[in-house]
Amino acid sequence: MTIHVQKWEELRPRLERLARQRLGDDDLAREAVQEALVHGWEKQAALRNPAALSGWLARLVLTACSRRLRVRPTEELKESLPLITPGLGAQAERNQREKRLREEVERLPEIEADAIVLHYFHGLSTVELAT
Repeated sequence: MTIHVQKWEELRPRLERLARQRLGDDDLAREAVQEALVHGWEKQAALRNPAALSGWLARLVLTACSRRLRVRPTEELKESLPLITPGLGAQAERNQREKRLREEVERLPEIEADAIVLHYFHGLSTVELAT
């Protein structure tokens, strides 16, 4: 079974947003997505349900991101987090909540953190996540 290239390219922007959120860097995100798409293309016969393509590719992207995060120094990760600027009121509070949420999600086991990010922040259904 070969899935048409156009479908893969339609998913690319969504996958890049996912990788950018995870890595905090546009270039690293594009690299992770490219790696995941190449790997997915080579292994697409393993995809049992073509309707689950977006969830399957998202999982491959998160795996590629995880590999990159393992080699990035902690300080570089801290620098990639958005800075909270005092005096911005509601926006500063929202940034602070997002930072706390991101920290809590990062404390979860990787598979659980990925499921939360994919479902709540990228809109994947539970069916897509389960496949």
